[in-house]
Formats: sequence, structure tokens, C-alpha cells
Amino acid sequence: MENILSRALELGEAIVMVTDATGCVEYVNAGFATVTGFTSGEVLGRRPNVLKSGLQSEDFYRRLWETISAGEAFSDVVINRKKDGGVYYEQKTITPVSTGEQGLKYVSIGRDITEQMLEQRRLNRFVSYDPVTDLPNRSLFMQRLAQALQRCDEKGGELALVYFNICRFRLINESLGYEAGDRVLRFVANRLRDCSRITSLSRLSGDDFVFFLEEKEVARTEAYLKTVLSLFKEPVECCGEELYISLSLGVSLYPYDGQADVLMKHAEMAMMRSRAAGAGRYAFYTADLGAGASS
Repeated sequence: MENILSRALELGEAIVMVTDATGCVEYVNAGFATVTGFTSGEVLGRRPNVLKSGLQSEDFYRRLWETISAGEAFSDVVINRKKDGGVYYEQKTITPVSTGEQGLKYVSIGRDITEQMLEQRRLNRFVSYDPVTDLPNRSLFMQRLAQALQRCDEKGGELALVYFNICRFRLINESLGYEAGDRVLRFVANRLRDCSRITSLSRLSGDDFVFFLEEKEVARTEAYLKTVLSLFKEPVECCGEELYISLSLGVSLYPYDGQADVLMKHAEMAMMRSRAAGAGRYAFYTADLGAGASS
């Protein structure tokens, strides 16, 4: 029976490792060598941290050792590194086993789930990011906005929500086609993505974008809005045409203009007011959508 079990371990796809009580490797199977690129001779007598990727916290490994030292099995996804430097994801269970005369052993049995993890990441990105600009979409932005508002509440800070769209974007689509429109969307996204303080830029739909600034003074927000508008003073070549791109920006302030959903609505209303006043402007939300503060 022992020979049959040993043969099964060698032929199976499982990644098997056995260490002694101090964590030194005593056995690895062929599946281990296939996935990691390390031969048994290269790891026997060494500690499993030869596989450590550095992509998981020390708390993770502390929890692992606390669990198995207490005589309990530990199960989780471990991010390890292969001999060639590549990263792989292993769904692993480490079980303490008492072997009598040979003492305590730790038996690790895992499987390579790298493809599944990468596919899940691709799906998550599809769900959370805009395919044209590769910016976060509305759903992901609202999650990040909620986190930012919570930070404001905890620290007593303020936040400026900036909602904007591209002036005459429909005309670009109608006259030059949707390919040109997509290029303009990407140009605007990339130009603003290069601004170090805009870490929350998102595309909502069409030519509507949004970002927030965590500020303490409105004057600083206004100065930054002027900087944003100045990024689009020069024309850009697109599909053989020289285009002048300008933005209309609307701003709402937290905590004065409402919570997340209301804040978005108010910023959009302010944007519509700035667009009505002419291209390349910004406006702050006011209760009556009066003049507010506009350029």
C-alpha cells in the first residue's frame, strides 16, 4: 500500500512537500518540480522560503505558522515564485502529522491555480474598468469615493468632486467617426492620468468623466481646475484633423453639497451650467445653481 501511495504522489498533478518540525524540506514530488522548476536536489534540506515571492505580508506567514504550530491544518492561496522568477498561485493545505519515531512533519499538498486566478483578474478588470480608456468605471469610482468620504469624516477633511465632459464631442463623433471619438477619449484620459494629484479619474459613460480632490481650501481646488483646463490649450492631431479639445467642469464640495450620490448629481448640474456659459470653464454647485464661482 505504501508503494501505491508513493506512486500516486509521483504521478498526480498535486504539488507535494514534506518538511520536518523545523521547516526543512525532506520530500517533494514530481508535481512540485514540474510547477516550480526546482529539482528535489535543489530544495532538500532547505526551507520552503526558497519559493517566497515577497508578494504576501509577514502577517500572512505569521498566521500560517501560528496555525500549524497549534496542530491545526492551514489552507489558503499562497503566491510563490518559480526558479525562473515567474510567479504562480498555489491553493495549498499544510497539515501537521505526527509520525511517531520520526517526529512531527508538515505535509503540504497544493495545486497550481495560476490560470484561474489570472482569469478572475481579467473578469474583475472587465467588470470594473472602461474598455476604451482603461479607466475605472462608475461602479469602481463610487467604491473609491465612499472610501474617500469616510477618510474625510475620520480626519475632518473636505473633498471636491469634479464632473466634466468634452465640449463638442458629439460633433467629433458625427463628423470624424467613432474611431476618432475613441481616440479623443483616450487622449483626455491619458493627459489627465499624467497629473500626479488625479488618482481617482474615471469614465462614467460617453464623454462624461469624474475625479475627486481631497482638499482643505476651495482656493486650492480652483487653482487646480485652472491647471486642468490649461492642459488642453494646444490642438491635437486626430485622424488627419487638428482638433481643439476643451472641457466643461462642474464641482460639488463635501460635506456641504451632500453624500456620494447627491454629490455626483450636484457636480453634474454644475457642469451643465459651466457648459452653458461656454467651452473651457468650470462652475461650483450652488443651491440655486447661480453664478457660484466660475472662471
